[in-house]
Amino acid sequence: MQPDIISFDLRQLPFFYVCGTFEATSPWHHKHMYQPGNWEIIFLIKGTIYCRLEETPYTIHAGEYFLVPPFTNFYGTKASPIGTQYLWFHFFPQGNVTINDPQADKSYTTASIPRQASFLHINHVLTMAYQILDLNKLFKGYILDISISELLFLVAQDYCDHLHHKNFPQSERSVNSVKSWINAHLNEIETSKQIADEFNFNVIYLNRLFKRYFHQSFYQYVIGQKIERAKQLLISTDAPVYDIAGEAYFNDPKNFTRTFKKRTGITPSRYRKTFSRKNIRTPSYDPVMPVSDRIMDQLLKTGHHPSKTP
Repeated sequence: MQPDIISFDLRQLPFFYVCGTFEATSPWHHKHMYQPGNWEIIFLIKGTIYCRLEETPYTIHAGEYFLVPPFTNFYGTKASPIGTQYLWFHFFPQGNVTINDPQADKSYTTASIPRQASFLHINHVLTMAYQILDLNKLFKGYILDISISELLFLVAQDYCDHLHHKNFPQSERSVNSVKSWINAHLNEIETSKQIADEFNFNVIYLNRLFKRYFHQSFYQYVIGQKIERAKQLLISTDAPVYDIAGEAYFNDPKNFTRTFKKRTGITPSRYRKTFSRKNIRTPSYDPVMPVSDRIMDQLLKTGHHPSKTP
C-alpha cells in the first residue's frame, strides 16, 4: 500500500515549535501523544520504532523518516532496542496542508512528503537537521521558521529524487545502484577498481558514466560521502577528531584534517565549534512546551488555533 503524501504549502512559513534528539538507554517504547495543532517529523538514525497512528500499525527503520499529524493518537506498541536514536522536529504550518492532492506537487512552493519513506540522500537532510538543532540553542523566531521550511523542502526533494530514480534509463539506474552501494560500503572501499568489479563494469566506462550523471568522479563522490559522515559525527558526538577520522573511514587523521579543510574551508575542530552545541539526550521523551505568544497570536489571526480540531 502506498503511503499518504502530505503536501505543505510553504508560501507562508511554518512556525518552528520545538526540536531535540533522543537515544534509548534502556528498553523503550514511544509514549502516547496527541498533538494540538503541530506536526512532528522524525528522522530515525539507529534502531527501530514500533508504533501506531490511530489504529494503523507502523514500523520505522533506521534511515527512514515519519510524519505525525496533529489531532491523532500516536503511541508505541512494543519496546525498541537499546541504542535506538532519532531526531524530532515539531512545527505549526500556516499554509494549507493537503493529503494525496495530485495538484499539490505541481507547485514549487509546496513540499510534498510521504508519511513514511526511506532517504535516497540522507546526509544532506541530516546535516540540515543538526544545524537546526544547533540554531535552536542560539536563536528564536524567524530564522528557525526559515530553517524548518528548508528542511521540509530538502525532504520533499529527496522524495522527488527517489521517484525520478525509479524512472531512470538503464545506464542511469546502473550508476545509481553503484552510488547506493558506495553509500552502504564506505568502510570497505579502497580503489575504483573494487567498485567496478562489484558490478562487472570497466573502470573507465563506469567513471565516465558517473561524471556524466553526477558531474564528479568516483573518487570525488566517495570522499564527499566520507566528509558528510564526518560532519554528522562532529556535530552529534564528543569523539576526538582522531577517532572521527577513523569513523569516517580515513586511514590517516592528518589526511582527514587536510581533506576536510580543503572541502569545507575550515578544520574539523573549527567546524565542531561553529555548528555543534551539545544536544541533551535523555531516556525519556517529553517535548511538551507552551506555545509561544508569537506563534499563538499569529495562529489566532489566521484561524489556526492549536487547540481546535479540524
